[in-house]
Amino acid sequence: MIMKNYLIVLLSALGFVSCTTEVDITGEWKNIPVVYSIIDQADSVHYVRINRVFSGNQSAYDMAIIPDSLLYDDTLDVKIHVFDKNNIRLKTITFTKEMRDKDSINQYGEVIFATDKHHVYASREEIPEEKGYSYNLVVKLNKDKQVEATMQSIVGFNQTNPPRGGRYDISQVILGATFRLPTAVHGAQMNMYVHYYEFYNDNRPYVRKTIMFPFNKVLHTTNDELTMGMKTFLIKSKFKEEIQNDPEVSYRFLGKVDFEYFIADIPFSEHLWLRNNTIVGETSPLTNIKGGYGLFACRKNFIYKGHKPTIPKSYKAFNDDPDLRLLKFPKPLVYQQHGIDTLP
Repeated sequence: MIMKNYLIVLLSALGFVSCTTEVDITGEWKNIPVVYSIIDQADSVHYVRINRVFSGNQSAYDMAIIPDSLLYDDTLDVKIHVFDKNNIRLKTITFTKEMRDKDSINQYGEVIFATDKHHVYASREEIPEEKGYSYNLVVKLNKDKQVEATMQSIVGFNQTNPPRGGRYDISQVILGATFRLPTAVHGAQMNMYVHYYEFYNDNRPYVRKTIMFPFNKVLHTTNDELTMGMKTFLIKSKFKEEIQNDPEVSYRFLGKVDFEYFIADIPFSEHLWLRNNTIVGETSPLTNIKGGYGLFACRKNFIYKGHKPTIPKSYKAFNDDPDLRLLKFPKPLVYQQHGIDTLP
């Protein structure tokens, strides 16, 4: 079907991809796919989402509720080829079409996108990963047309301080972590979880509670190591804000700290953190899909758990603060009496 007015709407599994405000209103319809796949090798299921560019002389909102505007009816040939550092193909992973229920109702109760025929391509095969591995996504639309994209593995993340099994020191001015990012990683985000224990007057079992401290995103630089830290007075202030005096509590004890990381390769970092993700903007579409639009990228999640506080410095740092002392964080000797350093 030939359309007089041509309007491109780029859809992805996670939202809109920015596009220019210049629109070709004279061109004929073309078979242009929009492919979106964010891979973490640790996931049990991997997905590839495939939509298509649509055109017409109606409102984009009207056309978007028609499934044929958004989706390919045919079952497509979708594969990821895994190559080692010598560019030798190690494995081919085949994706199968799976139907999904989709909620496309906005906050006003209006249907924005078609819900019928919604599907993804999925694989439950293991995707091997080693340093230097690359991954080639190939989507065959028909015998004459295919699109593809390539990404690199992001192996090699390492938290160097505190090391695994190491202790953190909240008596210092800054509390945080130092880490190395793999070469292919462009951005990282960290959350810090500080645990503490509550003991009760009636000898009930203790309860472990947690306060989360989110950090700003950081971009990869030429430095070998990056550090994310927070001033300890801010950490203490958040404890004071979130903890209420409870007459049933006999003691509170400072516990372990976990560091959680989200890292992403260059295309995904730019998509998430550097682009204006709106349907209209001055930024060109971000895509690494050859022959179409979209994104094929890699991201990972790590949690470094169980860093214990220094003895007795961290314990003493909480007890030295008058407000935390009123919240029943005791002297180091009481920590020893209750065996806090051995608790999970």
